[in-house]
Amino acid sequence: MNTFDYQFFHIAMVIIIVANLLYAANSPQNIAFKILYGLNTVFLLISGLIMIQLAGLNPADISHYPLWLWVKILCWMLITIIPPILNKRAPKLMQKISLVFILIILFAAYLGIYKI
Repeated sequence: MNTFDYQFFHIAMVIIIVANLLYAANSPQNIAFKILYGLNTVFLLISGLIMIQLAGLNPADISHYPLWLWVKILCWMLITIIPPILNKRAPKLMQKISLVFILIILFAAYLGIYKI
């Protein structure tokens, strides 16, 4: 696989995660959300580590990561940890805050594209 295949896979996983977030906001107690969200985040992590390696960084050597990558990792940690908790404990809040999650995803994409 070449670089564009990995980029396409990574972007496809991001789109699927956004769709899962919107689905969870409307159907909070669905088991399919939990399963698909977990699988998508694992695939997103794997493709992200491959993208880090293709950028010339060693995924295991975190001391040499640039600042934009740390901010992007923080954004993705927020996106992968908070929605399942909100979906279980406060489903009404999940409907209101889903736009915030999408904005965080857009910010993480901006960081990945422009690397600032």
